[in-house]
Amino acid sequence: MVTMLSDEKRNHKPYALPVQYIPCQTLKDQFVRDLNVTLKEEMNSRDMKVAGTVTDGEFCSLRSRGETRPLHIWQLIHDARDSVGKMSKATLLNMLDLIYVDPDGKPIVNMPSPDIPDSIILDLDRLRTVDGLSLEDAITNIRGGQVPEGHSPYPFRRDTRESLLDKLRSVVATCRFRANIEYWKERGADFSTHLYVPEVDPVTKEERHDRGDHNHLFRRMAKSVREGKDPKLNFEAFNDALQDSESGLTYAALTGKRKQSLKDAERLLSCHVADALQRKSHVQEARHVQLIANWHEASDGRGLSQLKRSKYNYDMLNYVLDDWMPWHCENYDFSTIEINRPVDCVRGFSRETLVELTTNIESQEHRRRMNSELGYPEHPRAGVTDDLETLFSMFHRYLGPVFTLKQFKEMWPKIVREFTKRMDKDLPFYYWTMNERFTDEELPSFDECPDVDKDNMDLRNHPLRLHRLRINQREDGSVLVPGRAILPARHRGTLRQRLHRQEMGAPPVPSHMRIT
Repeated sequence: MVTMLSDEKRNHKPYALPVQYIPCQTLKDQFVRDLNVTLKEEMNSRDMKVAGTVTDGEFCSLRSRGETRPLHIWQLIHDARDSVGKMSKATLLNMLDLIYVDPDGKPIVNMPSPDIPDSIILDLDRLRTVDGLSLEDAITNIRGGQVPEGHSPYPFRRDTRESLLDKLRSVVATCRFRANIEYWKERGADFSTHLYVPEVDPVTKEERHDRGDHNHLFRRMAKSVREGKDPKLNFEAFNDALQDSESGLTYAALTGKRKQSLKDAERLLSCHVADALQRKSHVQEARHVQLIANWHEASDGRGLSQLKRSKYNYDMLNYVLDDWMPWHCENYDFSTIEINRPVDCVRGFSRETLVELTTNIESQEHRRRMNSELGYPEHPRAGVTDDLETLFSMFHRYLGPVFTLKQFKEMWPKIVREFTKRMDKDLPFYYWTMNERFTDEELPSFDECPDVDKDNMDLRNHPLRLHRLRINQREDGSVLVPGRAILPARHRGTLRQRLHRQEMGAPPVPSHMRIT
């Protein structure tokens, strides 16, 4: 595991410098927290402020639980459900101020919980004494009142009919969840209006933002589309987009032949694919792709104003909340969220993806609201780890795809020197490349919107990278090349290009073109 240090404004090269590494086979998230304490103390001694950390999606708890308190509302939900998961019926009834009689006929002394509001206890007593409901019917009524009118509560255990014990657990867990929100709200962390609230670092005494790598997250979202995780989407619609020559979608990008390829993820979730789906009348799928493409552009694209980036972020957040908390438009209070709602299938995203996505959006917008106080806007690519991936690619170049720890240690000083040389524009042998992430040419501001003539614009030469239509005829399923299985393919890369970028070959012949 390698740790790199980067300037959040990214206006000096090299953008990121490796400062430490540790050999590991597996790591716990707490170990990563402890490992960074020494680094933060060293930065403080040099008057360097820690803005935040960016890690891969595997370290999910770094974005949900901080060093002093929870960071994400999902952690509050998890803690509330976990606290009642092993409680007995007697304990839960006593917390609701109800007398429980054991099998021997001996009553158990009441132990009401401070987390249970008086209104719940009074309503429960009224339903039993005045309305004459049984205990289970009264608990069912109370449970139904914990969600907004017109919505049904989820069972405590997924796809399992709730017993009286499960209903008691749901009622008590919901009360504890809402009590914890009020507790942290009094201490400056308002989880009723924000899914993620950054904590004050105990070492630096300033706010620290813990985010996930944006590009890693984007690839995960592309994977969820490829695997058809969202039952509301028709996966066959993407086959229609594949046959559209103006979508830019390729067979390799659709099927995920290169799982770690950001370019393939951008081909799958692009504005051109959304337009192709719209032309084929796949409205829901087009909206899904367009919202993700806009969200990606807000963090990794040029030509957008700060207001536009903020709009794209909130459009994506509202799209997630439409599925997670459908009543958010009428009541934007996250204390009313349904804690039993499974979070590993919201819009087809996994739990790690959902936590990472909402964390990044809330963190970016929190930082954007501080622009006037800081005096400068945050760099859109401050939440990506391109430089770290570049460093590892150099190790693979010098040591091959597989190397030992001993070889890594011996090569570490040289790789670090070469990495800084290639990124240092003041050296005569500065490493030039066509990738705009590393170019030294004068580029316009990320917030500067170029003049684009939409009526006469050639999409293949669009000034904005994410709006440029890229056609790969070798991997494009919409381009039929007669005899392509035996004839040399057009636009085939050189031997050097094929060494570093594996060829996927031609896609299979569409079913409607096969000769039977």
